[in-house]
Amino acid sequence: MLGPWILLQTRASCEWQALRNLTTLNITAYLPHCAEVRRRGWRKQAEYYPLFPGYIFAKPNGFAIPSIIGISGPVMFGSRVAHVEDELIEELRRRQNAAGIIDLSAECLASVKVGDQVRIESGPLAGFVGELARLNGKERAWVLIKFAEERMTRVEVSAHDLRLA
Repeated sequence: MLGPWILLQTRASCEWQALRNLTTLNITAYLPHCAEVRRRGWRKQAEYYPLFPGYIFAKPNGFAIPSIIGISGPVMFGSRVAHVEDELIEELRRRQNAAGIIDLSAECLASVKVGDQVRIESGPLAGFVGELARLNGKERAWVLIKFAEERMTRVEVSAHDLRLA
């Protein structure tokens, strides 16, 4: 019987190595990750990155977790190891697509639609409220913002930065 999920801290940029080493030792491990399409010269290439950089979830089965390459040790609260509820892991897994990737842009865009009042949460326009004018693909959105009296200006922002106002 496996114990509860615990949260492990990985060494810098070693999440994938830690996942590989844990699974090699037959330790159940979970590394939720996202994909981002980036340009490499003239090509577009998907790059995968952890949803929680520097951390990985594991269900230990008797091995000394801190001695595994790529892992700094368990996250501790005082002298207590940080346990993670099964429901959280299940919810993260439900949000994955068929390839095992959590699509953050789909989460954000599912909550807003054209015509909604939205707040820009981060970036140089953080705090501005405007009307969502257009979703421009999965990553970008056009928002109409009132800058002066009755004048509306259209700005293009990352869809990840929008929340319902």
